[in-house]
Amino acid sequence: MKSIRVMVVLTGLALIYVYMQMEIVSLAYEGKKKEKQIIELNESTSVIAYKILQLKSANHLGDNLLKESSQLHFQDNQSVVELVSKESFPSVESAGLAPTSHSASLKQNSFFNFFFKAPTEARAEEKTDDLKPWRRAR
Repeated sequence: MKSIRVMVVLTGLALIYVYMQMEIVSLAYEGKKKEKQIIELNESTSVIAYKILQLKSANHLGDNLLKESSQLHFQDNQSVVELVSKESFPSVESAGLAPTSHSASLKQNSFFNFFFKAPTEARAEEKTDDLKPWRRAR
């Protein structure tokens, strides 16, 4: 009688163990399917993003404008107007020279520079000490 109880309990535990193993295998297959689906979605997203950027490109828009029978056309050199500014801008050759007293006073007065001085060229500089650890070169 005691041996039958032990055999029933062991059979029950074996069935539970087999059931749990089958669940683990089925969850692994579902995970693989989802990973494959994520990869496919990422690929289709990148393809769609490329197509959108291609449609937004200046070349594509220009081609579409020229294909249409619109009144738009390129201007010739005689239609281009050249504007002359009151403030003289330094030439490329004189850009490396020391600033004059007038330009030095302009640099000191930042309020005046903000409203009246012509905008300068923006320059991107990357600071190496403020870089995140994953962006630093190793």
